[in-house]
Amino acid sequence: MIDKKYNEYFSLFEQYGDISLQKERFGLNDNQVSIISLLYIAYKNGILKQTIASYGIVPRIKEYFTGNIDELINRINSNSNLSSIECIFIPNEISRIEDLEKLRNTYSDKEIVVKWNNEIAFIDDAISAVYMINYFKSIMSDELSPLERITIAYDIVKSHYYKEKNIKNTMSSRYITNMVNNDYIVCSGYVNIFNRLIEEAGMEVYKLSLSMKIGDSIIGHVRSVVHVVDDKYGLNCYCVFDPTFDSADKNKYYYIVEDDSISISEKKEEGYQETDSLCLYKHFLVPLYLYEVKFPNSFDEKLSSRRNKNGNKEVANAVLHNKQLKEGSPLPIMKFVELLYNVKLAEGYKEEDIPILINQSFIMSNNKRYTNSSLIEAISEIKSKKDNMLISD
Repeated sequence: MIDKKYNEYFSLFEQYGDISLQKERFGLNDNQVSIISLLYIAYKNGILKQTIASYGIVPRIKEYFTGNIDELINRINSNSNLSSIECIFIPNEISRIEDLEKLRNTYSDKEIVVKWNNEIAFIDDAISAVYMINYFKSIMSDELSPLERITIAYDIVKSHYYKEKNIKNTMSSRYITNMVNNDYIVCSGYVNIFNRLIEEAGMEVYKLSLSMKIGDSIIGHVRSVVHVVDDKYGLNCYCVFDPTFDSADKNKYYYIVEDDSISISEKKEEGYQETDSLCLYKHFLVPLYLYEVKFPNSFDEKLSSRRNKNGNKEVANAVLHNKQLKEGSPLPIMKFVELLYNVKLAEGYKEEDIPILINQSFIMSNNKRYTNSSLIEAISEIKSKKDNMLISD
């Protein structure tokens, strides 16, 4: 019945648009108008089938997960109508792979819809998303400092090429549970994955929704705000991250350094060197007091988190264009070199390639360069410091 209902509503919306606005034409009562309005929004977002399965349009059981998967299964089994039920809906999160798989395997003959990361998803998609997040987390080694783990999460997310889906499938490029099975991703998608990784690493993170003026147009956009606390790098501050703006581009970048001038091109020219796809950190670790300088076309910001729709008022006030400075950096240059050196090593780059990678990041992010001799000297100092720490331990 789920597939039948899905095909019926999908065909109606394809042909007539939002029929909830055509009450008289279709003879709809007020309750039907409310339901169909909800379904039309789901249709536009690409989650029509999940919504039909979970909303009660077809026979379903709704049970909350309270932390024990066996108790949940026992409650579902106690339903006298279980044999005639098509869907089981769990309207809150089950995070553990083992629990999700046990639920799926117990009711392999039912459609199971869960809430995961505040997303409504079929259980197979939720399981795939958890596997993906767990894999990404494994790259963010616990042996790294908090900022190093944040940077690796940033690199993981911005390695995806920006790609929008059509209007009827907008959540395909925003929901983690949808993105895991396709290659669509937009700003909300970048932030959803990044924030989930940071949250699971035990750090404080927020979604920053805003409007942005580009030419004569105003568009919606999303960034992240992270409370960065890292003794190794001397940080305890809230910073903005925009992985969308720093994401890899299918159009390669090339550069050449001649004397004190730097030229950047999107075409391969004689003497130009191709950059690494993860070299951009223009919109990375932006302290709140530099927000307006870095993002001058942004306005109407709203801060929220997965567990707190209103965010943190103190942080929100700081980012909303108050107490702004014109320049500054949370990290001295030497610390930034140390950060990139440690992160690139952890990401598996060859040590001999790292100086040029760091230089590319300086060039592409700040239009400045760090001379190779200075970089090698700086990295030697970093390695010496690490060796001394190991000896003292």
